[in-house]
Amino acid sequence: MSPAPDKLEIYLCRTPEDLAVVHSVRFKVFVDEEKLHKTNADQLDEKDEASDHFLLLKNGVAIGTVRWYPPLCKLGRMAGFYEKIGYKAETEGTYYIEDGEPHIKMLKTVQLVQ
Repeated sequence: MSPAPDKLEIYLCRTPEDLAVVHSVRFKVFVDEEKLHKTNADQLDEKDEASDHFLLLKNGVAIGTVRWYPPLCKLGRMAGFYEKIGYKAETEGTYYIEDGEPHIKMLKTVQLVQ
C-alpha cells in the first residue's frame, strides 16, 4: 500500500499569530539560509503592512509564504522553493537588484478556475 499523499494547504493570514508564522518562515529562508538580511527586521519593509500574506502548509507545517502587494499586482517575498512549486526563471542569467540583492524574475502559468 502506498503512503498517503501530502496534504498541501494555502491560506490567507488574518491574525497576528499567522503573521508571526509568516515572519518566522521568511526569517529562516532570507536570514538563516540565504543570508540576505542580518535580522528579521531587515527583511520587513514598507510593503508588508499593505500586503496580504499567505502561508503554505504541508501536513500542517508551514513550509512557505508569499505576500500579495495589490497596488503593483505583484507577488513577492516568496519564502520557499520556487522551482519545486512550478516557477521557472524568465531568462537565465538575467538579474535585477531589489533590496540591494540580485534577483531573478520567476514566472509560473496558472489556470484560473471559475
